[in-house]
Amino acid sequence: MRLCLIPFLCSLALAQVFIPDAAREHQARVSSIDVQHYRLDISLDLEAAGIEGSVRVDFKAAVPGLQVLELDAHELTIRGVFYGDQPLGFEHSDGVLRVELLEPLALGQQTSVRIDYGGTPRNGLHFVRPGPLHPDLPYQVHSQGECEDSSYWFPCYDFPNDRASHEMHVTVQEPFYAVAAGELLNVELLDGQKRRFSYRMETPHPVYLTTVVAGDYVVLEDTWRGKPVRYVVEPVDETRARRSFGRTPDMLEFFSELLGVEYPYSAYTQTCVRRFGFGGMENISATTQTRRTLHSAWDHAYGNSDGLVAHELAHQWFGDLVTCSDWSHIWLNEGFATYFTQLWFEQDQGLERFQIGMRDTQNSYKRAGRSEKRRPVVYQRYQRPIELFFDGTVYPGGAARLHMLRGQLGDEVFYRAIHHYLAKHREDNADTDDFRKAVEESSGKDLATFFEQWFYKPGFPDLDVRWSYVPEAGMISLRAEQTQSGEGGRPLAFELPVQVEVTTAEGVQQLLWPLRERTQTLYLPVSSEPLMVRFDKGHWLVKDLDFHKRLREWLYQLQHDSDAAGRLAAAEVLAAWLRSEGKTDKGETHEGPAQLKRLDAAQRERVLAALCEAAGRDSQERVRRACLDAVRAGKPEQVLDTFLAALQDPLAPVRRSAVEALVGLCKEHDQAYESLQVVLAGEDPVLAAAALRGVAQRADWDALQAQLEDSRVEVRRTAFDLLYDRDRERCRPLVLHFAAPGTEDRLRSNALGRLADFPGWQPGLEVLRRHLDDPYLRWRSQAARALAKAGDASDLERLVAAWQREQVAMTRSSLEQAIADLRRRCLKEENAPGADQQLANELRAERAEQEARLTAVQGRLDALRAEREALERQKRALHEEMRRLGVE
Repeated sequence: MRLCLIPFLCSLALAQVFIPDAAREHQARVSSIDVQHYRLDISLDLEAAGIEGSVRVDFKAAVPGLQVLELDAHELTIRGVFYGDQPLGFEHSDGVLRVELLEPLALGQQTSVRIDYGGTPRNGLHFVRPGPLHPDLPYQVHSQGECEDSSYWFPCYDFPNDRASHEMHVTVQEPFYAVAAGELLNVELLDGQKRRFSYRMETPHPVYLTTVVAGDYVVLEDTWRGKPVRYVVEPVDETRARRSFGRTPDMLEFFSELLGVEYPYSAYTQTCVRRFGFGGMENISATTQTRRTLHSAWDHAYGNSDGLVAHELAHQWFGDLVTCSDWSHIWLNEGFATYFTQLWFEQDQGLERFQIGMRDTQNSYKRAGRSEKRRPVVYQRYQRPIELFFDGTVYPGGAARLHMLRGQLGDEVFYRAIHHYLAKHREDNADTDDFRKAVEESSGKDLATFFEQWFYKPGFPDLDVRWSYVPEAGMISLRAEQTQSGEGGRPLAFELPVQVEVTTAEGVQQLLWPLRERTQTLYLPVSSEPLMVRFDKGHWLVKDLDFHKRLREWLYQLQHDSDAAGRLAAAEVLAAWLRSEGKTDKGETHEGPAQLKRLDAAQRERVLAALCEAAGRDSQERVRRACLDAVRAGKPEQVLDTFLAALQDPLAPVRRSAVEALVGLCKEHDQAYESLQVVLAGEDPVLAAAALRGVAQRADWDALQAQLEDSRVEVRRTAFDLLYDRDRERCRPLVLHFAAPGTEDRLRSNALGRLADFPGWQPGLEVLRRHLDDPYLRWRSQAARALAKAGDASDLERLVAAWQREQVAMTRSSLEQAIADLRRRCLKEENAPGADQQLANELRAERAEQEARLTAVQGRLDALRAEREALERQKRALHEEMRRLGVE
């Protein structure tokens, strides 16, 4: 691609105005007020995407002599501020509403103001409506307050460390239904054309948990202990809603019993919305869910909604009843919800399902813990708080640490500590140290080291472990070495209580081995040579483990380990032996030695036979699937019968793995091809789509293109992918066709992503450019990422303009990354005239200088903010001292 020099330089110069905020240390906000209650009276116009209304704020002064009320209010038009009927002076700028009170308030004195306002929010309140890019959408609206976006739809104190009750009166046009938190008090019909819904939430909570949803909905009713349990969905989704949400009463019972704290609110509602930016959001007593979780019967067989439903429900205790005091402690919300989701699976599906789930959770965290962005769980340095959520540290990382804590304390003490934590901080905020103190008070143990190394230090240990049998001494020696570096503050030696299990012909013995040093050796008497040695039995610890064991021990572990996660580990290690040319890649599930010897023919036969046998008989579907995947390395005559038998497995995910395995054989094996033809003609759309990848190996272009007319979107998407892989140039018209309005979302999203593969292609670029203004935040982000790969220098201006008008934090981050990537491409353009390289360097130097100035200004602002907070603390301390001395 050749760039026109003048537009390139002009766009590059324009991009210098794009300077995103730098990541910096954040402290909890210190407020001069303590809000007690919000009363919202709002009218929503779903067609015009607007809001009009008022909010009454009841608050106490948190500092003596409070003269000015400060609230967050972004992009709202303030119509007026009143004390009763008396107007108050105010100033509204830079997202802050400052109200002059009639007279100074003494510390603790309470008053109220009413704010009349309106606007067309671009964040916080998301309107869904039909338009040129989405002609078939219904009218809906939903709020999304996390992290600090509620102030885009009503003036409030928008930080998690202030809690207030609220009531909400929502007026919408007929026939729309409105959902808010708490108890539904009343529904009024106004003028025959509008309805007014009144709700009350008495439990104080941060404003990011305040919610409103409206649309053309029906309400399905369940009950739990006499409380309403509601599923609010579009009329066409009633059957799917029962399928996806029907276990909610069972989960309410389980969590209430396990935690010793009954579900604390008057009702529980789950509402499904379109164009949701997340999977679910735990608004207090009224969770918002993505409509994508309403599965068909076929989809339900491959992955139901229980995980999402349980996660958001667990938040009603962890995050809503007790909330992190600031975003650096967000793991107290998300880590708990993630862990208690796995505990629900243990209750519902048994211990082995939990063991597999926790191993997956640990591995998910380990991906983040290995990356260059590795950080502690408690972390105050960020640009936007949402950045803390999705790097793997908070959700699975927090859950993995709770699992380790449970392993150290034991179940009785662990759950007693959780109950104490909830009771002590109920309807309040907490930080990690508060949690530590609650656990220490319940257990009587000093947990300072545990919390320091796992929450305030980054990463996890790398362990090299090996054992040997000493027959003349009747014992084994077990040696463990921690090999991690101390880079980035990671401990050189973690304190690790390790569960060790040794199995001999005479039985099983277990012990707890406390590791505290870089290298330790354990000597353990045994009656005979062990058949299996397990290090960290139960998978309690987050770790990278190189465990040097012989082939025969891995085979024994696959067949006999009582721990499902141990059998899964053995299957994965044996798969590595089969694929190995002498060395394995250290992947997320690696638990075997880094160096593997080549298997001879007899050894390969033994491994294949063991894996094929486990693929048909292991009690856990994840183990059966891992074995099916592993034996793909075998010859067709060795493994075909195993794959065909797995097509009859009672669980759909195993059947899918069998189909995927047969795909690798069908090009040259008629029986595999014929079996996949039968699957493709069957009713299961997921299996049919998987089978098409094999059948397509013998299909010409026209036959494969005919599959684009299949009624099942899964098959159409797969056919599109296969055609694209064959000849992307020939697929250009298909890409444009499927990227057009009216295409099913998943297929359309696939096509939009493919446009990134055609740099400089104007028809594709125009599609992406239009999507920069798409109402759906996910597609704005996708368009930005694709433009960074396919766009030209003129798109820098478009991306910067999109960034300037964007308000959603995640989308702003996507745009920032896209701008940086496209600028880098432009500067590296091979055909850019060398004479102009100096100008490009000068532009880069100018940007660096601007960034340095911005950093200096930001540092000064941080210092001023800290100085102000210190003065406010001094004021409060002085007032307390005056009150103690009896001086008013």
